Amino acid sequence: MGCCRSFPKCGGCFAVIARRFCCSFCWVKPEKRVILLGKKGCGKTSLLYNMHSNLPFSSKKLPTRGYNYEVISFSPFKTYEFVDPGGSEIQSNMWTVFTDSVSFNYIVYVIDMSGYLNLDPEQRQGYFKEDRKNLRLILANQKNNKNKIQARLIVYMNSRSETKEDSKGEVGAKLLDKKAMLRALLMDELQLHHDDSKPDNLWIPSENFCDRVEDRQTYGEEGLKSRTLLSLLDVGSDDVWEAYCYPDWVNYFH
Repeated sequence: MGCCRSFPKCGGCFAVIARRFCCSFCWVKPEKRVILLGKKGCGKTSLLYNMHSNLPFSSKKLPTRGYNYEVISFSPFKTYEFVDPGGSEIQSNMWTVFTDSVSFNYIVYVIDMSGYLNLDPEQRQGYFKEDRKNLRLILANQKNNKNKIQARLIVYMNSRSETKEDSKGEVGAKLLDKKAMLRALLMDELQLHHDDSKPDNLWIPSENFCDRVEDRQTYGEEGLKSRTLLSLLDVGSDDVWEAYCYPDWVNYFH
């Protein structure tokens, strides 16, 4: 962390200013690339700006046209590029243009779990069909491009409550149990389990499923605590810092 421990807020402003004015000669040049994928309305853009400037998750955002691009400095020496293409049927057909032309280190696939939970039980059948299809296409495309960097595929279960969630005690434990059951349900619905008898099968490791951006709770099993999006992006707790002195800096430098 270096200077960030002494100046946790002003250091963030310095990084933003340096990135804007020093350009490619600056020490905050992005070191890794992340692409956010998922069907329309799943919350990719909300997730991006929650990580970028801690904005709350919202279902009122307009659908993305084209794509969003942001550079996020998690620490002075850990800066990532994020690309967020739209998720409509037409735009999803263009995802391979991004993944084939740019070497991404991580692919974060976002699934809207709140939409699933808000449906009546009889309406939930087939809810993950499009997600299963998209993930299979992503995995197949990676398998066919062995000469490129093999991006780590992460599945983020979006419950749209990341910044408001602050349960404790018995309520918090029940919440973790509920999320663990939803994670198991999703893995079963996607049908992307590892099968030793099928060497060519497409699968996603169970540890690559997560339902939180970062740890805001102090309860639960250690295995569950470590399963966060930032930890899967190789961003440790010591790397996370306050990137801006005041909220107005976000709008000024955006």
